[in-house]
Amino acid sequence: MKNKRGDVAVVAIIIVIVAITAGVVGWMFAKKSQESIQKEVAMQGVVSIQQDGDVESNQNKVLLYQNDEFGFTLNFSKNWEGYKVQKSTKEADGYRFTFTDPTEKCSFPILLSTIKKWEDCKSGKNPNAFYWCGRELSRSENYVFYPASNPPDCANENLVKEIGAIIGTLKLTSDATVDLQTYTNAKYMFEFKYPKEWSLIKEFQPSLSDFLPSNRSFVAIYPNENRQDFSARVDVYDLSLAIVKRDNPFLKNLTSSVQIMNGISWTRMGDANYLTERNGKTYNVSGRGDLISQIVSTFKFTN
Repeated sequence: MKNKRGDVAVVAIIIVIVAITAGVVGWMFAKKSQESIQKEVAMQGVVSIQQDGDVESNQNKVLLYQNDEFGFTLNFSKNWEGYKVQKSTKEADGYRFTFTDPTEKCSFPILLSTIKKWEDCKSGKNPNAFYWCGRELSRSENYVFYPASNPPDCANENLVKEIGAIIGTLKLTSDATVDLQTYTNAKYMFEFKYPKEWSLIKEFQPSLSDFLPSNRSFVAIYPNENRQDFSARVDVYDLSLAIVKRDNPFLKNLTSSVQIMNGISWTRMGDANYLTERNGKTYNVSGRGDLISQIVSTFKFTN
């Protein structure tokens, strides 16, 4: 009798263990399936994961966001895997794309304004909206792309730095830039795209009145018919980046950060200078914010 009772107890224990094991396995499977569904929803807009040796990020992997409707892309680090995108209309004159990190604690917008509203704002015709028409990132045939003027909604300092780098990777696809002109400098082997409305782009030799090192040339950009002074410039130094930073008095005491734009690593000094070094020469893009954003975002070397 005792043996029969012992056998029954053993069988009962085995049944309980099997039931518990099955429950745990089922719970883990359900959780994994739910995570996969959440990830699939959160990753809407991410069309591929590509290797990019110029981008220093987690395992050198970059998440490429591509928007075919408005023709632009952004590069995200692996830290943003699972981010969310929300599109909303900004009044009747543009759109807002809000990107939120996987923890839903940090977000930033990319805004699109119609060309007319942007130009009215810049010219002062729409003074009520002047506060928002700040730094132009790029423009297509119909829209100007720009970031919010206020800091990102984020308390994580590391993610705030990443947000600045992400915004700097904004690039228009070829279909969106068909109406842009191309400036090519055969001597220094670089080019960039610019709106056809820009009045003049001309190369000059240095002047002592610039208070800059003399072993350089520079390209001046005039965005309108008023050609008394240029609004942006590309200086090409026959010097290393370290020496330019040391000898240029306008760069001293400025904070610096590294941004990847159009596949090129730029050293950003303050708000109005982007520098990069190639083959012993340093290229310094400076000037008005919307102009240098257009230049840097489409700048590439031709050799």
